Amino acid sequence: MLDSAGGLTRASTSDREVSAWTVATPVPADAIDGEGPVWLPWLIAFQTVALVVVLVLCGPARRERA
Repeated sequence: MLDSAGGLTRASTSDREVSAWTVATPVPADAIDGEGPVWLPWLIAFQTVALVVVLVLCGPARRERA
């Protein structure tokens, strides 16, 4: 899949079965500067709560003794 992606070139590796790619186009220095999106902390909090809910739902159910 990555072979057909634009902007990537093959890079050599010591193992022939492992593939590696490098970015062919130069990345601007300010591409990773900044705070990021405002909604990112809320998304991370929502994903954390969702993960806790899934873990609780996957746990064993308690049974009442009659």
